[in-house]
Amino acid sequence: MPAIKDLVDAVHVGLRNAWVFSFHANDIPWTPPKPEYICTVTVAESVFRKALTGIVGTTVRLEENVQKLAASCLAVPAFPKLHPLPRIRSRKNGSKGDRERIDIAIHDTKAGVIPAARAVIELKISDVASGLRADLTRNQQLMQLSRPGRLNQLDIAALGFVVVDDKSVGAGSGSKVLKSLAEKYARMAEAFLSPDYVTEVSIRQVTPPPLDEDDEFVHIISIVITFSRPSPAFPVDSMHAVRFWSTSSDCCAVQVSGADLA
Repeated sequence: MPAIKDLVDAVHVGLRNAWVFSFHANDIPWTPPKPEYICTVTVAESVFRKALTGIVGTTVRLEENVQKLAASCLAVPAFPKLHPLPRIRSRKNGSKGDRERIDIAIHDTKAGVIPAARAVIELKISDVASGLRADLTRNQQLMQLSRPGRLNQLDIAALGFVVVDDKSVGAGSGSKVLKSLAEKYARMAEAFLSPDYVTEVSIRQVTPPPLDEDDEFVHIISIVITFSRPSPAFPVDSMHAVRFWSTSSDCCAVQVSGADLA
């Protein structure tokens, strides 16, 4: 399965590619990429190229039914047959959620008789808080699925989205915007902290800053919030704190430490 860093990098690059495509198609630079399926395709392609190269036995599915995906998280062992099937609550009140879908899912075909879901990626073209929280809630449900005698195979659940800030001007104010967004989404992510996984927030600038500080410039930022299984490199500490990190040669990046949020 892909390393979490590689997967996060791929999501950021895919969101930037979606913005570039929308810019070229519409000749409007300062708008988020839309419709959402453009992001789904560009992020999936980026995952193929940057996170899954050389990894044998993986498949990528787009718009997979969320209830079927939930069952594939608990696909090992294949026998006895999983019954009753797990259920993921709908993001909409009054709906069973049977028709809801996951934007991108990565499956391990070597896990057993039935391919096991190992990573999911949800994408948003809007930063409306209620929609983000609904997707984070569903990602949390998937990461916390359990059944006696079975191990949840899902390693990573990610949410990627784009924020447009049209109030700041110039590269200098951009760094303030990034820090402000880090604080904002740290508070949102704290509501989903769990001993079952590590919570991380990665923030990058999509639009390159101008050479002249006074040039007209709108900051477009990609943000990825991930839940991932603990490892020696990324253990769940006693405080269950939200981690911040970001490294990539493909995008402008910002790294925010816990001290910056104090």
